[in-house]
Amino acid sequence: MQWRRRLRVAPHDELLVSRLQAPLADNERLDAILEFSFVPGVRHRIEDVPFDAAAGEVIYLPKIAEVRRAPTHTHVVTLVAEQGGAERELGTYTLRHRPWPGG
Repeated sequence: MQWRRRLRVAPHDELLVSRLQAPLADNERLDAILEFSFVPGVRHRIEDVPFDAAAGEVIYLPKIAEVRRAPTHTHVVTLVAEQGGAERELGTYTLRHRPWPGG
């Protein structure tokens, strides 16, 4: 599953929410791997991400202060399920960020 979106955080925004849809039923555990184009080759793994299997979604709320400070970049989130000791990729979500003009 691939998903792409362009984002901007306006000066008055308090939250940035992304809804990542994936086939989550029958998964014991879900991890998220985060990659940012401004730090090539660096991957951050967030383990045991909370998710709603019935809704088939993960709500992703990055820290808005960090998003505001970030340069133009591409941010990739990959959801990885663990079931019975085996891992499988459920989806990759590409977010393209540009700072607010004049901000």
